[in-house]
Amino acid sequence: MDRTLRLGYSLQFHSIPPPFRGIREANLSSQEEIGFLSAEVQALVQKQAVSVVHPQDREKGHYSLYFLVPKKTGEFRPILDLRGLNRHITCRKFHMLTMKQVLELVRPGD
Repeated sequence: MDRTLRLGYSLQFHSIPPPFRGIREANLSSQEEIGFLSAEVQALVQKQAVSVVHPQDREKGHYSLYFLVPKKTGEFRPILDLRGLNRHITCRKFHMLTMKQVLELVRPGD
């Protein structure tokens, strides 16, 4: 666990995702949707949740569809469809600790 906290989590694949088959573009029907999705992507870049792909690397890796669904309020909810990627990731079961168990493990100075 210490290594994961220091270096971050690495996805564990049980099979290799299929090779690049082209970028599928989201079907945006209005300027409002285009503006919202553009602002959302920029916010993710600023948070370093995603990074800009360099032109020479655009045909490598795996791309998931990112699109919008309308909320009841009239706003939009962004959706990242990871189903294609999830089919290749190992699903390991784990036991989530309760807050009581975590507090029992913490020592002064931790």
